[in-house]
Amino acid sequence: RFGVSRNQTRQALRELELEGYVIRRRGSGSYVAPAEKRLPGTVVEGGMTVALVFPQYLSNYSRDVVDGFMQHIAMAGKQTIVYNVQFDEECEARSLKAIAESGVAGLAVWVEHNNQANAELMIELRERKIPVVLVDRCLPCVDLDSVTSDNVEIGYRLTKALIDRGHRRIAFAGTARSNTMSVVDRLN
Repeated sequence: RFGVSRNQTRQALRELELEGYVIRRRGSGSYVAPAEKRLPGTVVEGGMTVALVFPQYLSNYSRDVVDGFMQHIAMAGKQTIVYNVQFDEECEARSLKAIAESGVAGLAVWVEHNNQANAELMIELRERKIPVVLVDRCLPCVDLDSVTSDNVEIGYRLTKALIDRGHRRIAFAGTARSNTMSVVDRLN
């Protein structure tokens, strides 16, 4: 019905169980856990797990990125934990810090907000030697590895193609509240 495989469903239930939101009983099913049984956060043992944190929306593009990420990490003999989240500006850095401190061996993250708190967190993680890769985002004052498109070139080529075809009323559709560099580059 939702286009999700059994493996993805099992992984999601496993993660919910690790976080204390679900109690699983073999042969009986999965049940919502009482609030007092919930863990304060996921703790990963052994440094063999890499976390991927991406925004709530899931386009075909981001699905391909998530699938490729998980396949590559599996080939490296590590596990993945995937967080599909929606952060408001105030809690993003705090939540990302909690994920980074859960014991993961590294972090790949779509940063939603280009703000001082996120910049300071990324610098702190870099100084603590926690590998971080920004996905489809850049933070202008933080020197971190990132995987992005050449947004300025793409925007230029697409706009030029529309103008060459005679279009004169061209708009940019994007996340209005986002000030991440990749979105700003696309707008420019």
